[in-house]
Amino acid sequence: VLTTSSAAQASVAEPTASAVARSIPKEVARKILQIERLNVDSNSNGDKAKHLPKVKVSGDKVECSVPHVMDPEKPHFIEYIWLKDEATELIFAATKFEATDASPPTLVAKIPSSVASIVPLAYCNLH
Repeated sequence: VLTTSSAAQASVAEPTASAVARSIPKEVARKILQIERLNVDSNSNGDKAKHLPKVKVSGDKVECSVPHVMDPEKPHFIEYIWLKDEATELIFAATKFEATDASPPTLVAKIPSSVASIVPLAYCNLH
């Protein structure tokens, strides 16, 4: 389930220059846009405390982590974390995780100078 610390909407199914930064791999961008299009209800099944992204900003750097276990045996893990500009909805940073990655999953990125407010989002493979 798409999890965010504030409401986010998306209607774009394919990556475009206006929806996703060019630095994000097309395969990752395409999957994230698909997730956004299909998941409008934020964290309806998962534990909110373990699925809500935590954000730390220091200067022009942002660190976004999700206090969630990465379990390759079930598997149960955070599959994607991405960051959006609240004003434009541009996805400016994103990463895909594997179940074998370290816990907690963390995305570190540079904040574009045009971004005043960040919307952090995460996707768990199960709920």
